[in-house]
Amino acid sequence: MGAIQVRHEPSSAALVRRRLTDDLAHEGVDPDSIDEVVLVASELVGNAVRHTPVGPLDVTWDLDPNGVTVRVSDPSTTLPTLRTPLDTEPGGRGLTIVAAVSDDWGAYTLGSGKRVWAHVPVRRAVSAS
Repeated sequence: MGAIQVRHEPSSAALVRRRLTDDLAHEGVDPDSIDEVVLVASELVGNAVRHTPVGPLDVTWDLDPNGVTVRVSDPSTTLPTLRTPLDTEPGGRGLTIVAAVSDDWGAYTLGSGKRVWAHVPVRRAVSAS
C-alpha cells in the first residue's frame, strides 16, 4: 500500500507520520486507529535512528481487513529486544509501546540488515449519513 525511503535522522519519523496518515485517511481508517499506527511507526523509525548505523531506512505499510502492518528495514543485523527500563531511565520504552499497541510484532535479519514489523489493529471510519 505504501512505501517510503527516509534518511537516518530523527526528522524522518515526521515524514513517515505524514505519509502514513494521508494514506490511511484516504483508505477510510478511523482517526484514532490512524494515531495508533502512526505511534507504532514513529517508534520503529525512532529506534532505527537511535540504534543502528547510518544508512537509509525503508518503511512500508500494508492495510489488511484487520489492521495495518508497518515494516522498517535498517542496515543493522542486530535484532531488537524488549526490555523493561527503570523509571529513572529516559528511554528504552519504544518496543514496549509497540508491543502494547500492536497485536503482534517481530524482527528478522535480511541480507544486509534487518526488518522490524508490527501489526496494528484498526477500525474503519464511520461515515455520516
